Amino acid sequence: MRYVIEVARAGGITNAAEVLGVTQSALSRSVAEVEMSLGTPLFQRLPRGTKLTSAGERFVAGARRILGEVEVLCEDVRGAGETVVGPLRIGFAPRGYILHASKSLKAFAEEYPSVTVEVSTGSAERLCPLLLNGELDIIIGSSSRLKRWKDLRLKDLRPFRFAIMARKDHPLALADRPLREIDILQYPMIMFEDLDAINSDMALRYAHHGLPPFQARYVLDDFATISRLLLSTDAVCPYNSYDFSEVNKNMVLIEGVVKMPENSIALAENALRSTSPAARRFAQILWENIGPTA
Repeated sequence: MRYVIEVARAGGITNAAEVLGVTQSALSRSVAEVEMSLGTPLFQRLPRGTKLTSAGERFVAGARRILGEVEVLCEDVRGAGETVVGPLRIGFAPRGYILHASKSLKAFAEEYPSVTVEVSTGSAERLCPLLLNGELDIIIGSSSRLKRWKDLRLKDLRPFRFAIMARKDHPLALADRPLREIDILQYPMIMFEDLDAINSDMALRYAHHGLPPFQARYVLDDFATISRLLLSTDAVCPYNSYDFSEVNKNMVLIEGVVKMPENSIALAENALRSTSPAARRFAQILWENIGPTA
């Protein structure tokens, strides 16, 4: 059932096999065996990918409900008495969001030293299927990306502020007149890897001004390397955070010039199954550290 659900979600065997960590041939055989046992095809094979048949849509809807009930049963048995056991499996979408949860991770590890914490990073598109398949307990990421997944239960933790980050002696920082959006868009951009939402939103701002299509000059996922590039070039970097205090020590942050939609850091859970006691406790710690009243 999990395999069929993931093929349906991914739209094909290739992407689903990558997410599930199995070979394409093994996944194809498993799906074919299910179809054979049911006596009806679940997928229509297309030149590129697959599409659910009407029978496949009914099967996937029922399979999600059944798997959700199984997960609830297992978690109820495992979590009897709210004993916090591991592993705790957390996804960060993208990787840079680990910085927002570092204090909470430390507090959880000190409170539960025997619980194993497993961290996965990547885009929401890669991690959300893992959460829905029961391979992750929670995801911490951008609300604008996570809300696209209808089977997730989201809790906004803190509104994000958006700014353009640059070195303190950057021409933009030294400008003797109010900055315009187009002034900033003239400079090369550094993008954090997996920040697809900002990428697409930035593309809209370039199109608004009739500029050539947006393309980042540098795409990285390591904040230290990004900082070095900012200090040694005229590149600038879009940056989302609820706390700019650490970045402000070395960089200038230009807010309110580039027009971006509202966003927040959010915690996502699978709405079809219960959350483990370990994940619930970590969510509490996270809320205490970065929630709106923290």
